Amino acid sequence: MSINLESQVELSIETNGRAYKTVLRGWKHDVLLLVDIPDQIFRTKMVDDLVCRCSSKGKYYGFTVKWLGILAEPSLMYLSYPEDVFGSDLRKSKRYVVTLPASLYKNSGGTRSAEVPVLLKELSHDGLAFISERSFRVGDKLTMSTSLPTYGQISGMEIVVQNISNDYGFKTHGCRIEKLADNKPLEGFVGLIGSLVGETC
Repeated sequence: MSINLESQVELSIETNGRAYKTVLRGWKHDVLLLVDIPDQIFRTKMVDDLVCRCSSKGKYYGFTVKWLGILAEPSLMYLSYPEDVFGSDLRKSKRYVVTLPASLYKNSGGTRSAEVPVLLKELSHDGLAFISERSFRVGDKLTMSTSLPTYGQISGMEIVVQNISNDYGFKTHGCRIEKLADNKPLEGFVGLIGSLVGETC
């Protein structure tokens, strides 16, 4: 099975019964992966295969890789390109292409950031993607507001950044919807799009 990854995807690397979080920074197809160095132990030669897990573009992947070495500048670790890839769908519902203005902010340590204007480009019952000039990080927890045609305002929608990709100079952030107090506008709007394109949501 081939693997379809995006840069800045969060990876979990497991070895010796422990899991370490890192971020994929790049790759050369069929050759290697470049990731942040997650822990000092990875600066010494690793013998055992490393088990990696991640989610990207709506799929969950599991695979094994080998430790190849360390790049001093920039400080990155390089791993063998995965061969034995297991994948499964993560998305419970179909995403639809939309073009909707929205705004969001980040809460960090009880401090709320200034609101950032973004553009929604995909939407489903449980996930979304938005474009922003500002880049957030994988794992960031954000709060979004937007207005859905016919169905009204959505406020206080809590989302988590799952992956990030470049899109003509802008950053596309794929997100999971974590919490929404009133989901009726979202359910109605997504259901309407599904009916218009001949699909049941």
